[in-house]
Amino acid sequence: MPHPAILLFTFPNDVKTALFTMLCVLAFAANSLLCRMALGHGMIDAISFTWIRLFSGAVALSFALYPQAKDHWSLKQVIAAVALLVYALGFSLAYRHISTAAGALVLFGTVQLTLFVLAKAHKEPMLWQQLLGMVIAASGLLYWLLPYWGTPSLLGFVMMTLAGMAWGIYTWQGKSVKAPMPFTACNFAIAAVMVLLSLPFWPQATVLTTEGVLLAATSGAITSALAYALWYHVLPKLNTATAANVQLSVPLWAALMGWAFLEEALTAELWVATALVMVGVVISQKKRT
Repeated sequence: MPHPAILLFTFPNDVKTALFTMLCVLAFAANSLLCRMALGHGMIDAISFTWIRLFSGAVALSFALYPQAKDHWSLKQVIAAVALLVYALGFSLAYRHISTAAGALVLFGTVQLTLFVLAKAHKEPMLWQQLLGMVIAASGLLYWLLPYWGTPSLLGFVMMTLAGMAWGIYTWQGKSVKAPMPFTACNFAIAAVMVLLSLPFWPQATVLTTEGVLLAATSGAITSALAYALWYHVLPKLNTATAANVQLSVPLWAALMGWAFLEEALTAELWVATALVMVGVVISQKKRT
């Protein structure tokens, strides 16, 4: 009997795209869990987590760096690498202050808005259902954030918003990538080098534990590098609205993971916000009749 992994490639293309997209979504949620687990428990500092994450991702994809990678030194490559770095730094710094679910909600709410702005700027066609879905999803994010303005955790929201904008740009750059594995490998390698060169300018004291390093390495090698390469493989098969909206299911998965592994609360406000986000996603997926 063929191995289940082999059987997967016999599925119709639309089924494979849906399954691969779901794997990416779960990996994105797992990244929130791993980062919050490491930083929330003081196992590692944010800068070290970021560098180990990027370095581990580059090592995991090192087999793809040569020979194809030499063909991808372009403006697109540089923009993607910088976007990855800004996302990874903002992501790590934000999770010192906010919960797993909150971080994911802010991150992917911002991603959706960023991708819609980019699509509009590039004059991609947008159905009214997609615009309505974006408004409803954004209202869920604003509803959840409203009580937190002016509180100490506002810094976490600002950093995660920057991370979300960067991830939206990173996603946009992947829409036309023809060789996702080497392209992603170069992104991680360039970003890791940039962090390493900037380390002397960061005043934060280094905190390293075995658990923290392992969590950062797992995030980098598995739920980041491999998942991002798969995401770049899937992106050309998705329109911008779909790519933006499917990621808005990540906060729900992140909330469930945070509740299961970190005993974080599932508040009524979070559920209402998530429900609004999911309604927005469903509406935006409706086809024109």
